[in-house]
Amino acid sequence: ALVYGNAHFLRPCSAPAPRPFPRLSFYGADLLRGADGRWHVLADRCGGANGVGFAAENRTLLGRILPEAFRAMQVRPLRPFFDNWLGGLQAMAPEGVDNPRIALLTPGVRQETWLEHLFLSRELGLELVEPGDLTVRGGAVFLKTLRGLRRVDVMLRRVKGEQCDPLEFSTGSGVPGLMGALREGAVRMVNAPGSMAAEAPALAPYLAAAAFDLFGEELLLPQVETVWLGDDAARARVQAT
Repeated sequence: ALVYGNAHFLRPCSAPAPRPFPRLSFYGADLLRGADGRWHVLADRCGGANGVGFAAENRTLLGRILPEAFRAMQVRPLRPFFDNWLGGLQAMAPEGVDNPRIALLTPGVRQETWLEHLFLSRELGLELVEPGDLTVRGGAVFLKTLRGLRRVDVMLRRVKGEQCDPLEFSTGSGVPGLMGALREGAVRMVNAPGSMAAEAPALAPYLAAAAFDLFGEELLLPQVETVWLGDDAARARVQAT
């Protein structure tokens, strides 16, 4: 019920891939410090963690407005994070690609996070593209330019998963054939469509057991206590309080 009832569970994304590809490469979390002084995870961000660009831009603006305060507090720069992030994107290139072309896939200027997309593309040195700028030819993804087609090897996805490929999803928008290129390993996507299903709050009660079952390890950061009321025992516990 938690999987198939999830609005972000996209059935085409569960189709077998001839070449397995990373589904979740970039992860974010909302944190809070509990009464015990430890950090706890309040929410998981698996679809596409927003806010990184806004944080960097805020740092830049505050550094100009309050330079003395920044120097006194020794605020750590975010530049190393962006360098590592770009290195991670480059390392995801398909096999045999030494100098990958990386693009940030955005819905366009009407998206509320458009300014962050613009900033990230500039900060990371990525092509800023919309679905209409791309085409799939021969199983590979290409950017349409005035000088012809330019192959795209890695994409930082900022469009909804169900808006990636009109051939496989019912929204009617996206790049026809994109999911096929992803399954064949011709392009890598961060994060892959369907990854947002993993951030469902109802999964939180089971993450600790899943981590131990899959990896034999405890969670490094505990979750904020969460119960799913679809479970009879959890519902009875809540009703008794």
